[in-house]
This record gives sequence, structure tokens and C-alpha cells, in this order.
Amino acid sequence: MYKYKNKSGYILIRVNEHPRAYNGFVLEHIVVMEKYLNSFLPKGAVVHHRNKIKNDNRIENLLLMRSQQDHFALHRAMDAGDKLIVQAFELWSYEFMYDVKYNNKKSPENNTSVNIKKTFVDKIVDKDSLTLKEELFQELRSERLRLSKEFEVPAYIICHDSTLLEMVEKLPANEFELRRIFGIGPFKLERYGNQFIKIIRRYINYFDIAS
Repeated sequence: MYKYKNKSGYILIRVNEHPRAYNGFVLEHIVVMEKYLNSFLPKGAVVHHRNKIKNDNRIENLLLMRSQQDHFALHRAMDAGDKLIVQAFELWSYEFMYDVKYNNKKSPENNTSVNIKKTFVDKIVDKDSLTLKEELFQELRSERLRLSKEFEVPAYIICHDSTLLEMVEKLPANEFELRRIFGIGPFKLERYGNQFIKIIRRYINYFDIAS
């Protein structure tokens, strides 16, 4: 199979009649992921190199991101050294890969994606700490959904998951701290800020956490 490295450092291989082919060539990491998934990538999905080495296309070095925006958010977290956010994105990637590969079918050996989450989390982080963070994240997501219905706008207009993850990591307990979260501008701070701050403060007080 003919392959070459482009100027950006990615490996391209010749694959005839591939939907993402350009002049008969496709990025090798896409082909590797698709072989693992046994299907073409979902629309909008992006393949990420965990170690940032663009020509290391082993499947264990690849993650499937739901969107380019999530991909950028993961890179921002990696550059900032936010390990919890990186781990959360990796977790969601593995769940997404499972859903694509098995079409959400359940089996006795792996009944739900929760089992995948537990297996992965056991290997990378303290379970109790992550569980508390996950509970806060889910509560913030529920509040975002409520706000989206109240103001009749899509949830992503209020804020993206990457913004909620940064809230979980940094625990902004006042408007000044929340304003420093990526994705929270003056308008969103005024309209939605207090609702998120109340949830975070309740979390901090309940678990006696120093923000």
C-alpha cells in the first residue's frame, strides 16, 4: 500500500473510493480508526493522537472525538495541563467509540457504557474524586438543559461541555471567578451565571471543598 508523509507530518495512504479521499489519498489515522470501528467515521467526528505524534497511528494512540470543537477543547486542556478535563474527554471518546462500533447494543459481558467508564476510570484516576466531579458535571448539564428550555435556545448556545468541565475543575464561586471561565462572556454571565454559581457553591459547601 503506497503511503507518504505530508508537510504537516501526517501519513496519507492510497485508498480508492473513500468518501474522505483527496486525489486518491486518505489520512492513515482515519483509516486505522475506521478499521477498528468497522465503519466510516460519523459526520463531524475527528481522530485525535493522544501523544501528539502525528505519524503514530497505532489504535491505542488514537481517540475519536465527536466534533472539531471537542478536539480543540481537548488540546487546550492538554496544553494547560488540566488532567481531569483530559481524562474526561478520553473517557467520553472511549464511550463514543464503543457506541459507534457496537451501535449501542448491549451484551451480558458489557451491559452499558457505564461499565466501560468504570473500567477506564479505575485505571487512570482516583474513583471517589472523579465520582464527585462527575456528579457536579451532570448537575451543571441538567441546569444547562433547564435554561435552554426556559430561554428556548439550544443547550450549546448557553455553553459547551468544555466550559462546564472547566467549571468543574476550577469551581468558580462568584461572578469574578466565573467570568474567567472560557466561554463565559458578560452576557452569559449576567443571564445564566447565578444559576451555575449556586450549584457550585452548594457542591463546595456540601463536600467542604476549598475552591
